[in-house]
Amino acid sequence: CEKPLAGSLEDARAMAELEQSAEVVTAVGYTFRRSPGIAAIRDHVRAGELGDLTLFGGRYWCDYATDPNGPLTWRFKGGPGSGALGDVGSHVIDIAEYVAGPIAAVSGAALSTQIPKRPLPLGAVVGHNAAPVSDEVGEVENEDT
Repeated sequence: CEKPLAGSLEDARAMAELEQSAEVVTAVGYTFRRSPGIAAIRDHVRAGELGDLTLFGGRYWCDYATDPNGPLTWRFKGGPGSGALGDVGSHVIDIAEYVAGPIAAVSGAALSTQIPKRPLPLGAVVGHNAAPVSDEVGEVENEDT
């Protein structure tokens, strides 16, 4: 499946329960964990070569949402946590758990919206590509940073 898998915690829990009772294999395509550099870091952690891991700091730098003239798409709809965190931040979370194991606590996290309104697209928008937009704008509903 592609993310987001569920629009709410309740839906996510229901999906997880169904998966456990079904005879299927489920997966999300978190491809960054297949990077040789990430795999090497994980190997060093698992071998104990880096000592006890007590902190993971992660960032995902990208700029596709920085243009205020970019269209209001699915990416900017939904509640807090469904924007940048759900879209690209989920890759950082996956890498953290892949390298360091289960996350015990989170601190210092902040969600913010830098561009609160975006132009409405005139048609379908594929991925994060530019698209023709109207003069009308709509509210961004989630975080873009």
